[in-house]
Amino acid sequence: MGDVIDFPMKVEVELEDEGQAMLEAGIVALWDLIGGSNLKDKLDHETYMFMFLQYSGVCFDCMEKELIIVDEDGNLGIDISIKEMLQNAITDIETELATKH
Repeated sequence: MGDVIDFPMKVEVELEDEGQAMLEAGIVALWDLIGGSNLKDKLDHETYMFMFLQYSGVCFDCMEKELIIVDEDGNLGIDISIKEMLQNAITDIETELATKH
């Protein structure tokens, strides 16, 4: 495993499956960490939401392969190559948006 990211639960969620909420909170925290939330003001709402859904699908796939792990203490471990791939994707999108304007 590469990086370990500690993320606080910003929103308290009362669900039966707290484990699922923890995984989802980890995905959101990672999205913010890699700069994905910076796209919110650069894309129309629907495009931004579809982009986040695609990203979260990739994260869940990586979790199944244990390339991203969220533990019960709120620590997110991520394979460094996956983190770099996700960050590069965000950078590529920002670069493409900048050249279009």
